[in-house]
Amino acid sequence: MVEKVLLTGLGSIGKRHASNIKSLYGDDVVVGVLRRKSRKHSSLVDVSLYSWEEVEKWEPVIAFITTPTFMHKEDLLRLLEISSIKYIFIEKPVSNKIEDREVLCKLVREKGIVTYVAAPLRYTPVIKFYKLKEDDWKPLQMVRICASSHLPDWREGIDYSKHYSADRALGGGVALELIHEMDYVRYLWGNPVKGIWGNAYVSDLDLRAEDTVFGVFRTDEGILIDYYVDYFSLKPDRFFEVRSTRFFARFDILSQYVYVRDRFSERFLRFEFQRNDMHIEELKHFWKIIRGEIISDNDICNAFDTLGFVFRFYENTL
Repeated sequence: MVEKVLLTGLGSIGKRHASNIKSLYGDDVVVGVLRRKSRKHSSLVDVSLYSWEEVEKWEPVIAFITTPTFMHKEDLLRLLEISSIKYIFIEKPVSNKIEDREVLCKLVREKGIVTYVAAPLRYTPVIKFYKLKEDDWKPLQMVRICASSHLPDWREGIDYSKHYSADRALGGGVALELIHEMDYVRYLWGNPVKGIWGNAYVSDLDLRAEDTVFGVFRTDEGILIDYYVDYFSLKPDRFFEVRSTRFFARFDILSQYVYVRDRFSERFLRFEFQRNDMHIEELKHFWKIIRGEIISDNDICNAFDTLGFVFRFYENTL
């Protein structure tokens, strides 16, 4: 049976999803996109729709929310009114307003809709390797997390200062834009329970949001986390280090290598990886959810829990 798949936007991530869906499931899907403005039809999709009324008449079963963060709530509410919709993939972060949690989770449950919120770093080789070998890293005392990048370099040909990423009111700011780190903290080491949280604007970038967040906290599994994220640095970094009295290990997410040292030896592992690989793996995971082979492991309510922890960085501004 051919399924109709709707994308609510065709920006950079929407284009990536459209291409990947067609590549993996082209014979089994028809891909449509909601175009909010009169734009030419894109060859990446099969159907262009120009209003929610047209979407409802088209009767999609699967939807991908691929609009800017501040539009996610509106898109989700619209999709929940369409009786044909059964599965919704939501780009991260789930929302820019934590107060949306109660009403949206309740509506999704009442409608019986299966949701999944993007968490692509889970599908990188180094994080998959850590998860597979997690018993090898015990007992673990401390984890250091770092993610640094340069916002003006994120999107070629686009003025970063006019993009929603630069405006907290639109869902921008580094805390939300790089929510991936908090997702994998919870995925690997549990929920933060107590600590020190903060944010700052320290660069000369033209922003209406924080460019740095930091924290030191313990999780409910007893792990001490040192957390630092920025998007003003000219030198890109993305890694986590795990430390104990037995070993040290660095997991580099950008270069996809693992370095491990104990009292007697050291090891270095490098993984073959292209950026799109994690999105392909996540899409396959979502399709397993659709087929009923597995349950959603990052539904809208769990993603709102992650958002709630990220909002703690707003408690203190330096």
